[in-house]
Amino acid sequence: MNLTAPHAWTQKSERGRTNVTLQPAGKLEEFFVTMSALDHQPTQKEIETIFAANEMQVVGPPLKIE
Repeated sequence: MNLTAPHAWTQKSERGRTNVTLQPAGKLEEFFVTMSALDHQPTQKEIETIFAANEMQVVGPPLKIE
C-alpha cells in the first residue's frame, strides 16, 4: 500500500526561516541539505533531478506566490 500523497513546498524569502521536522525523514533530510547548498536559483530540470535523487517526483508546476 502506497501511503504517499502529492503535496508542495515553497519559500517566499531568499533565506528560509522555518524548521521542519519529519519522522521518519527518509531521504528528505538529504534533499534539504542539497537544496540549501545551492548557490543559485535552480532550473526546473535541476529541481527534478534533485527530487529524483531523493526518491521524490515533481508532479505539478511551481507554486505561484502572490
